[in-house]
Amino acid sequence: MLQSHMSRGDFLESDTSKGGPQSQDRKFKGETDSNEDVESEVHLEGYDGDLSRCLSGRKASDVRLAAIALGTQSCGGLGKLSIRDGSATGFKLSLTDVGLSAIGSWCSGLRVLSLWNCPYITDQGLASIGNGCHILEKVDLYKCPLVGDSGLQVIAKRCPRLSYLNLDECEKISDVALVAVAEHCANLTILTLQNCPQVSDYGITKVVCNLKMLKKLKLSGLRLTGRSLESIGAQEGDLSWLTLQNLDQVGPDGFVCITHPRGLHKLKHLHIADCRNFTDFSLSMVAKCCGNLKHFSLHKCDLVSDKGLILFMKSVPSLQVLHLEKCNMISGTGIVSALSVRGKELREFQIKKCAGVHEVQAICPPIPDGSALQSICITDCPDVGDLLVALVGLLCKEAVSIDFSGLQNITDDGLLAFLCGGGSKLTSLKLSGCCKISDRALCVIVQEGGQTIRNLALDGCKNLSDKSLKAISSNCPFLEDLDISDCAITNAGLEDWVSSNGKMLSSLNLSGCVGVTDRSLSSILKNCDHLQDLNLKNCKGISERAASAFQSRKLNCMVLY
Repeated sequence: MLQSHMSRGDFLESDTSKGGPQSQDRKFKGETDSNEDVESEVHLEGYDGDLSRCLSGRKASDVRLAAIALGTQSCGGLGKLSIRDGSATGFKLSLTDVGLSAIGSWCSGLRVLSLWNCPYITDQGLASIGNGCHILEKVDLYKCPLVGDSGLQVIAKRCPRLSYLNLDECEKISDVALVAVAEHCANLTILTLQNCPQVSDYGITKVVCNLKMLKKLKLSGLRLTGRSLESIGAQEGDLSWLTLQNLDQVGPDGFVCITHPRGLHKLKHLHIADCRNFTDFSLSMVAKCCGNLKHFSLHKCDLVSDKGLILFMKSVPSLQVLHLEKCNMISGTGIVSALSVRGKELREFQIKKCAGVHEVQAICPPIPDGSALQSICITDCPDVGDLLVALVGLLCKEAVSIDFSGLQNITDDGLLAFLCGGGSKLTSLKLSGCCKISDRALCVIVQEGGQTIRNLALDGCKNLSDKSLKAISSNCPFLEDLDISDCAITNAGLEDWVSSNGKMLSSLNLSGCVGVTDRSLSSILKNCDHLQDLNLKNCKGISERAASAFQSRKLNCMVLY
């Protein structure tokens, strides 16, 4: 049995014995165990000292790690190690500090360490890595409840190259560890802290004030106040990416503290989610301070309304991407107004699951000049109707990617009005669940802009028939991805389409198409040379025998049946 105090010499002695760790490692690379309900993944990539291993479930054990530590020496050394679910198996401990001590003793070239759900790893194991792997660059810890400050302190002090640190649900890690990171990890550029209850304002302040090279910072589920945000706003480093999530103890005034005139002038990406005290005023102050923002997303912030959104859009002309999800105070009028005052750089506008978005009154919004907007996504907003869609289309004539999935109330008239004056350069159209769309609208759309369309998602459009497929076959020569699940198509329409334009197709979804039978599979096999994915689930007219025969003849295609 391996002991945690075994030295490098002890491992050398065991390596020379018959049936030592090297033979175990060879067995580990190729063995399978049908009696185990959790499989182990082994990945070997790279060369010249850059071997990568990933162990999961029952095979993430101390014996395995010891075998890997010894066996990889002849191949140049282990560079990356990932452990997934190193938890208890029956009455035995799957992975403990013993295994990590072997890695620390033998794998001095380790650069990346990832430990997920390892409940028996303690500070001692992490310290072994820090003492033996001095060129460590990335550490990712998730659900390691026994890892505390002392182990991370060793990593911080002995691994000066550390540039990436992710701590998620590590309940024993506190400000003490963060102070060590702040004082010794000058090269740290990415830091993520999630659900660590002992981390407070003091630790965050130390980190953001000391680490001048920090570029990406994510704070989620922490007990922080406005003091932490004030220190973030005041820092004059290179921070370009900031995520604030589930910070319930930060009040409205706390979010305003982040808008310090000296800091965040390099911030390009800002993501705010589940912050119940983030208000319109907070958003307006962010816009005033972070004038160089390129990407902004807001998720589940119910105090942000149309007023804040419109003011934000006016104040950040450099914005390129805007994502709003579950912001229920945003209305249809707010969306139209925000689009009408957007900057010329905006290229992607996304609204998801915003229950406050209803139909709007007929208005004539000002149309911006010279916009770069390419992608429009309004999905799962059940009360959106034709008029709002038409107004959005009036403001976004240059869009080439459109996603209206889940808009059950829009009809042919609304969709055609959206594309009026535009739509000639469409590359992607997603209408999943738009049950009121019929052949009339789709035929017009593909006739006008089908030459450039590569992606069509029409699943759940129950009124679409073979007529739509015929129009697609005549006008969409470069179509690569087609989803027509639960549509009213038959063998005749499908065969006509694949025989005309099936050569480019890589993905086809026919799930729930009851009018399709075995006969269509032979046509798909003959004409769709590049098909990689085929979904035949709930196709009652297709037999299991025919699906199996298709799979045996189309080995490079993944068939779901």
